[in-house]
Amino acid sequence: MIEVGFKEALAFILTLVALLLTLYGCVLISVRYIRVARADYCSHFSINLEPEVREVELEPGRGKLVKVKLTNIGFEDEFSTGAKGPRWVVVKPEKIRLDSGESEDIFVYMSPGFGVQGEFNVRVFAHSYCGYKEVSIRVGV
Repeated sequence: MIEVGFKEALAFILTLVALLLTLYGCVLISVRYIRVARADYCSHFSINLEPEVREVELEPGRGKLVKVKLTNIGFEDEFSTGAKGPRWVVVKPEKIRLDSGESEDIFVYMSPGFGVQGEFNVRVFAHSYCGYKEVSIRVGV
């Protein structure tokens, strides 16, 4: 007769579960927990970014805050946010977790220094494990 200890049996069961999960789909690791999803999970990625304005006029040395509404149309997901453009543009919060159908505002603060002039294209973005979306805001200084 073969005797199997508790630890050996538990290790066998966990290995079997991991194998089945690998065959079933993929395992997505999040900061808060491990989520098991089918391989087609990312086909449900869908978000909307809607800035309150598409054009902004600024004066050097004076800042302005622009809200951009992030709406998650797909499955629950965690998004990283940011902006591509001049160094004087900051986006907060940098991470947002939204359930399906939820919305949250992203705050884009722009503050050009003295001596800055011209037209700038600020691209505000949100991305997750599954996809990427951006929206442009034209900034005149």
